[in-house]
Amino acid sequence: MFDDAAVAGDVLDGIRKEYEVSDAGPNRNRGQPYCLGAMDVGPWDTPTMYVCSDLRTALDAGSTSIDTADAYSGGESEEIVGKALKGRATTSCSASKVHYPMGDDPNHRGNSRRWIVAAVEHSLRRLQTDHLA
Repeated sequence: MFDDAAVAGDVLDGIRKEYEVSDAGPNRNRGQPYCLGAMDVGPWDTPTMYVCSDLRTALDAGSTSIDTADAYSGGESEEIVGKALKGRATTSCSASKVHYPMGDDPNHRGNSRRWIVAAVEHSLRRLQTDHLA
């Protein structure tokens, strides 16, 4: 993650020169062709307050997209991203994924309609939002 807003801004300025923000799909959401990944966000001995600070720094510097998944750290990644994005849902875009096991129950994995609906509902709760992009 970033040490301060200036470093984050420099990194994102370099990326912005290569990529333009574009319209994504028929709903015309504005999006970036790159995303801040949250796979390593979770129980890695980094206090949540520092991870949230780093995510907010990236958002303040212009990043608008964060990618996470229910299986990253057993959902903890989504919970931390949710804390970082609280109050910023209209200026940021979260993407998540389903499929991988979320426990020992054989019904808590895969791509069945039932599990996709349940997994998205769980992700929305952890992310503290009402939509995913």
